[in-house]
Amino acid sequence: LDYPVVWAAGDVDLNGAWQAALEDYLKRGGTLVVNVQAAKALPAKWLGVKLGGKTVVAEQWIPDGGEPRPATPFEVAEAQLDGAKVLAWAGTSLPLITRNAVGEGAVILTLVPRMLGMDERAHPALPFLMNGLTAGLVPVEVRLADGRPLSGEIMYQVNKTKDGYLVMLMNNQGVDKTQSGVARVDRRA
Repeated sequence: LDYPVVWAAGDVDLNGAWQAALEDYLKRGGTLVVNVQAAKALPAKWLGVKLGGKTVVAEQWIPDGGEPRPATPFEVAEAQLDGAKVLAWAGTSLPLITRNAVGEGAVILTLVPRMLGMDERAHPALPFLMNGLTAGLVPVEVRLADGRPLSGEIMYQVNKTKDGYLVMLMNNQGVDKTQSGVARVDRRA
């Protein structure tokens, strides 16, 4: 494995031969992102937390050092820190996302089962985590005209071509679209 980040998404089985490959990957500097459900198969020393086996319902999340952000109710696995650093919290004292150094690499543990809220939608901390993990991996960076990083103003997609990179900018402001409804667009936005 030579990827800077491996995201073990979904119902993955990390037993058997995977453990030796992942240990080598982590020791060489790789980052493994794993959810609490798949993480139960990993050695406890990789996680840096002790899992309690119970879940708690929360309705907010807090980036470490940031302000509380509301969320649709979600379950979060109880975990006691055992060397890991907290990247985001569910409430004031319950870890939501942790990072634990393993060799030159790290294991990022997400503690919301499947990272889905009780409404079965992706947890709002996912973009926070993805942006943090991918910062600096792509040689193209999209910023505002004044040099500040994006904060929801536009969405973008980067594709590599044979001659360079193609960047698509999408203005999603003023679009109100439910999962099964017709989009209402405020074209002034």
